Amino acid sequence: MRPRFRRRSSAARDKPIASRLVKDGSVKENVLEGTNVDLQRFPSPTWTIPHDPAPYLTATYVATRDPETGMQNLGAYRCEVKGPRELAMWVNVTKERAQAR
Repeated sequence: MRPRFRRRSSAARDKPIASRLVKDGSVKENVLEGTNVDLQRFPSPTWTIPHDPAPYLTATYVATRDPETGMQNLGAYRCEVKGPRELAMWVNVTKERAQAR
């Protein structure tokens, strides 16, 4: 690791910037809900042509909860864009999400 990066990383860890809730801001300028949601509007590259069957969102965070146990999980998954409001993802059976069915 580079010394400058190490110093900055340590400083950020030692003095984190506190989060704050805001009523408005640029992050809330484009909000789509319900039938207006269209996942195909996001840039979704197909990396391994011809092996990928469709475009993928590669930095997707997925929150899940097991309806029987209440076990929760937040994970980063590579999700295939199947349609405007439909994604598919493969979960490794050794990971926590696979245990929360």
